[in-house]
Amino acid sequence: MSADDPYVPEYPREDAAPRDGIGEEDNPIPAWWWWTFLGTVVFAAFYIPYYAMTGWSQELQYAEEVARIEAHLAATAPKHDANPYTGDAAAIAEGQQVFATICAACHKPDASGLVGPSLVDPYWKYGDTDADRFASVAKGRPAGMPAWETQLGADKIWKALAYLATLPKSEATGAAGKLARVTVVTKDVPQVKDWEKFYAYVKRHNAWDLMQRRLATAAVTERWEAGKEVPGVEAFKAVTLSINKI
Repeated sequence: MSADDPYVPEYPREDAAPRDGIGEEDNPIPAWWWWTFLGTVVFAAFYIPYYAMTGWSQELQYAEEVARIEAHLAATAPKHDANPYTGDAAAIAEGQQVFATICAACHKPDASGLVGPSLVDPYWKYGDTDADRFASVAKGRPAGMPAWETQLGADKIWKALAYLATLPKSEATGAAGKLARVTVVTKDVPQVKDWEKFYAYVKRHNAWDLMQRRLATAAVTERWEAGKEVPGVEAFKAVTLSINKI
C-alpha cells in the first residue's frame, strides 16, 4: 500500500467459494485492535474485584454525597431554639398583623381557639418551648395544621409567635380543644362478595325478599343475624364512631 496505490493486498481463502464475483478473504486483525482488546481484559481483571469487593459503587458515591450535603445544610441551617424577637415592640407589631391575617381565622383574634386549638391555654400537645412552637407553625402538625414555613418564612413566624406571647393567658380550652367522649362500636355486618352464588341461591330458593330491584340490605341482614347461611355473603367489620363534647 502507498499514497499512490491505496489498495491493500488481500489473502484469499482457498476453502471459500466466490459468490456473485465476491470471495471471502482472511486478513489479519490490526495490531491496535489486539492491544485494545488485551488492555480491556487486563483492566477488567483489576476492576471487577475492586468493584465487587470494596463496596465502591455509583449508588454508594451518591449516598455519601447526599449525606455530606445534608450534614452541611444541617450545620449551616439557622437555629430555631429561642425567639429572637421576644420583647421587640416593632417586631411584635408586625407579628400582630401576621397573626390577624393568617392565624386568627382558625384560632380567633384573641387566640382562644375556634377551628384550631387555643394558643393561650397551658395545654400544648407538641410542646410549648420556642422551638416546639416554631416547629408546629413552620412544619405543620397532623389533623389540620398546615406548614407555613414556605409561605411566611422563619422571620414572620418568629414575629407572630412573639406577638402570641404577649396575649393574656387563660386556663379554658378553646372550642377545638374541648375534651370529648369517643365511642367506637364494631359489628359484623353482611356484604355480598359473590353475586353469582347469591343470585343462584335467591333463584333456587325463591328468596326474592332478599332482592327488590336491588339488594334488600335489611332482609339480608335479618337472615344473616338469624344464623341462616346466605351463599355469596360474607361478614365485614363496620365501625361506628361517635364523638360527644363533655
